[in-house]
Amino acid sequence: MFGFRRRPTVPPAPVVPWQGAAVRAEFALLPVERRRDVPSVVLAAGGVRVQLHASDVRAVGRGRAGIAESAVPPLAFLCRPGAAGPGSAMHDDLGHLPSDSWALVLDDAPLVAAAVLDGAEAASFLAWAADLPG
Repeated sequence: MFGFRRRPTVPPAPVVPWQGAAVRAEFALLPVERRRDVPSVVLAAGGVRVQLHASDVRAVGRGRAGIAESAVPPLAFLCRPGAAGPGSAMHDDLGHLPSDSWALVLDDAPLVAAAVLDGAEAASFLAWAADLPG
């Protein structure tokens, strides 16, 4: 009787990629089974490509979250090493990094930062991330 009509999807406005010294960030759509595409961010550093949900990266950029986890393999995290507690694996393996930096960490033992953003570069990335659509 009352059917649901599928609303036409409107493509998001183009987002200019962000480029740092060792990291490139691009806005992309992540296809999800039987659902619409989900906004995401692809971080590329060296030979590593990680895809994270745009909402998680936006929350990091706005200061509402301290970590963003990859949406699809490989498992990786965008996080602040300085937020790790003493005795944690992150503190032990990445404690030498500046506490206010952001690291793209791969799920390896020991933990390895594929890229580190600090200072003006981190501020620039966080400003870009805070304005992501979706």
